[in-house]
Amino acid sequence: MSNNGSEGDVVDAIQPYSMHVSARYLDLTKRKLQLTRLPREPSLPEHDHWRYGTPKTILEPLIDFWLEQYDWRTQEATLNNRLPQFRTTIALPNRNADEETTRSFRIHFVHKRCQNRNAIPLLFCHGWPGSFLEVCKIIDALTEPDFAALPPGARVPVGFHVVVPSIPGFGFSDASVDDGFGLEETAAVFDALMRQLGYDQYVAHGSECSCLAIHTISPNVPPPTLQTSFVAAVKYQIARLSSARLSRLSFGYTPSE
Repeated sequence: MSNNGSEGDVVDAIQPYSMHVSARYLDLTKRKLQLTRLPREPSLPEHDHWRYGTPKTILEPLIDFWLEQYDWRTQEATLNNRLPQFRTTIALPNRNADEETTRSFRIHFVHKRCQNRNAIPLLFCHGWPGSFLEVCKIIDALTEPDFAALPPGARVPVGFHVVVPSIPGFGFSDASVDDGFGLEETAAVFDALMRQLGYDQYVAHGSECSCLAIHTISPNVPPPTLQTSFVAAVKYQIARLSSARLSRLSFGYTPSE
């Protein structure tokens, strides 16, 4: 099943996917660890041990753990059972070509639906140097809310349909070889993926894709100015002068803000 389309169209059907790292690569990784020789640590005060990177006293036990205790096959099976994974192929314009052509590459993603028909589609975007595994500990809580744990009178959550793509070049997603492939192109890929899954509208975590709302871990939002919004700037200054400790004059700000 395939189709030829315009910018952002999906050209291949969505296929279930399970992680399986070749034994050859696992053996090669183990061999590299066995051959690792860590340099002597510089003499630094205790509070400054991380100045030149991970200290040997931290890294050496970690290497021993990977060599002697860590079992990737067990983790692989656990993650495959816990995270419903898929792959599909996304087509975007080839920016380096003279003619109007498209370049296709495979995108890996986790997709778990909530049983609630009114659940909110959530695009969960990992950062650098993270991966799709970041959602592992919370995906069940997002897609299967624990109604029994709600306090009396609490608003019943609608839940989320969770989509967690691997950023192009990360995990099991193909990397783009196009010069200048960045945030806008990645957002176009993710948007095409969400639409292929039937989500014309969605919210996002950790990304700047075009969507209904955005939730981010570390936003960088400057205070309002008189030029951008006179009323908002006045409210901000009043809250700042009172340290937001007067509820009627805080206008939604907190003392830490």
